[in-house]
Amino acid sequence: MKCGKCTLCCTLLPVPVLNKPAGMTCKHCHGGCDIYETRGDECRGFQCAYNQAEKARIELRPDHCGVIFEKLSDRLFYGTARDDELSEVAMSQIRYFMHTGFSVIIKKTLYLAPGHNVKDIEDDFNDRVKRLAA
Repeated sequence: MKCGKCTLCCTLLPVPVLNKPAGMTCKHCHGGCDIYETRGDECRGFQCAYNQAEKARIELRPDHCGVIFEKLSDRLFYGTARDDELSEVAMSQIRYFMHTGFSVIIKKTLYLAPGHNVKDIEDDFNDRVKRLAA
């Protein structure tokens, strides 16, 4: 998949190396990333789940559903939501992830898949945060 016109990550996500806080549009975003080919590791390393999918409905693109999903491990997705209330499309994606064995964390809300326990999922999440901070 491709980003298309979606630049939601350029607004919602923090980019410390660029001194860009979460919720503020990046100075390099003008209908797309002006420095895409030379962007830094923080941006290059971000793995948008929509972009990683071989097939996904356009409604699931982050700028349409309002959530940027990132696969953190073989059992956990993390979502950064544009709004406090999730769209029905985003909720259907969360239910799909859960049905296929993934837990989902969005804004400190954990949607736990059957067979997962909170401690293991928190450990996965904390390990990922530690790797990002290193």
